[in-house]
Amino acid sequence: MHVFAKLVDVSPDGRAAMLLRGQSSVKTPGDGAQTVELYLGHTGYRVEDGHRLRLQIASIYFPLYVDLPCHG
Repeated sequence: MHVFAKLVDVSPDGRAAMLLRGQSSVKTPGDGAQTVELYLGHTGYRVEDGHRLRLQIASIYFPLYVDLPCHG
């Protein structure tokens, strides 16, 4: 399984600009919750008045990342 995350700046009018993104692979999920570490990189960014930061988490990132099945 894969985990993808994006940190996004959302302006008051709803426009969104991606600031950072990262991904990680997770071994077969167990029966319970798992902790996953994602490296998003470093940045220096000033959040303007009225803007919000949004963290988007997903298990798919199409079309930038396509996980094709392996055929043995």
